[in-house]
Amino acid sequence: LQPVIERLRAEGERLAESETTLRTELAALEREIAAYNEAAGALTEAARQHRARCPRESDDSKLIEECNASGAGLMDRHAVLEQQRGELGERQQALNQRIDRHNADRIAWHADKRDNGPRIDTNESDANRWVESARGFMLSDGFAALTTQADSPAPCTGLRPSESSAYHGTQGLKSLHA
Repeated sequence: LQPVIERLRAEGERLAESETTLRTELAALEREIAAYNEAAGALTEAARQHRARCPRESDDSKLIEECNASGAGLMDRHAVLEQQRGELGERQQALNQRIDRHNADRIAWHADKRDNGPRIDTNESDANRWVESARGFMLSDGFAALTTQADSPAPCTGLRPSESSAYHGTQGLKSLHA
């Protein structure tokens, strides 16, 4: 079960990192879209003012020149905004696809975790029972006598059975077998 546990842990960490990155990218994109919308609103207002200030026909050549220059400027701003809109749309679509892929991966990970959870919990519970039983034996007078009789072998002298946090579950089992 250790490879399954490790795979689930690694995938969980990867998903957490991915989610943080996606949230950061989404917030940045939302700020850019808000700035675009603000610029588009300002352009709409400028165009409205332009229409109010500039008549369709006029005999005033200076007014016509000013209106033509103002209109050209508005058209340039519109072209820039249209390009930004396209770029923002593409980025938004790509980000949405990555979010959808991330969500599908997270659902699969949860299903895998749910499917393997009972086996992992049982394994951990069995390991806890075995480690507690081993700790009880290591704290016994019989184990002390056997250790003394065997001239205190190095693996036995490194054991710390009185430290309850030293051995717990599968990690404790690994420590006892090391």
